Amino acid sequence: VKHYMGYIADSAYVVRFKNIAIIDNKIQLRDFSLQPTKWNNDRVKHTASVKIFELAQVDWMDLIYHQRLVANHATLIMPQMNMRVDGAKKRNNRRANISPFVLLDKLRHRGQIKKWYVQKGDLLFNDQQGQKIAISQFYMSVNVDSLLAAESEIKLVHSLDPLWFSKLEFDNLKLNVKVKDGNYSKNQKTILLDNIRYVAKNTNTESTINQLLLNGLAVNSDNHIHVDALSWVNAAINLRSKTNRNSSSKFKLPTDFAITFGQIQGANTSFRFQQNETIASVFVNNLRASSLKFSSNENPVISNLRIKGENFNLVTSNSLE
Repeated sequence: VKHYMGYIADSAYVVRFKNIAIIDNKIQLRDFSLQPTKWNNDRVKHTASVKIFELAQVDWMDLIYHQRLVANHATLIMPQMNMRVDGAKKRNNRRANISPFVLLDKLRHRGQIKKWYVQKGDLLFNDQQGQKIAISQFYMSVNVDSLLAAESEIKLVHSLDPLWFSKLEFDNLKLNVKVKDGNYSKNQKTILLDNIRYVAKNTNTESTINQLLLNGLAVNSDNHIHVDALSWVNAAINLRSKTNRNSSSKFKLPTDFAITFGQIQGANTSFRFQQNETIASVFVNNLRASSLKFSSNENPVISNLRIKGENFNLVTSNSLE
């Protein structure tokens, strides 16, 4: 079959592929694409193009006699996926109000694919408020049973193993975060980020962290995350406090949320803090702590903090140094 085109989801999307190949128990779609049509009124629109979309170990009896797609795994090779949010949420748009977990449950009755693999994928999400999330050159494996068992968005992480990406960027009106070479392993319970660059746009400050490692990651519930150990090789942290202390602009954790860290170890870190004309800076050779806790119900708590540093400098508004 060559140059196929068809419509799905009440003609909201058009599906195309260049050709299809059936080899033994595999189905391969080449140059597969998904595009929204002019009849699509969804608030969130999806666009995708995949070089090769492969289904392996297909159950032909289920497909022919029951119209159910049952396969051991699906592989997306070089997919480019875009998600765009258009306008405000419409009350009369029933499709936009459907929970993603309801959609997952409906898909389970239409077919069964145990695992999804993505090779060399790109993902872009943006909305009209200027928020953007982009992931480049990512590889991942998704366990569908764990995905369907997830009861909330935060527990979706249990379905990933592993996840690796070359670049990740988050951007909005207040900040820009760029991450290079990220690696998540469910079996090892680790997240390794080679380089993080954080820019606070409202204060025009930039911070970087290299070789950030979170070991012993545990998502205990929707409102509690625990990490056994946190470490980094070197960093440059720049903070600037604005004169106008508007509490509404401060970062706030979700209600009843807590994240705790066990052992903390950092090295070769420069800190610089500025408030009005007062500037404080120090270079930390080594930093250790036995625990750190952030909670929405109380102030941050750090235990057994030990710092070894040098070159402490303080400059005040009256030229005292």
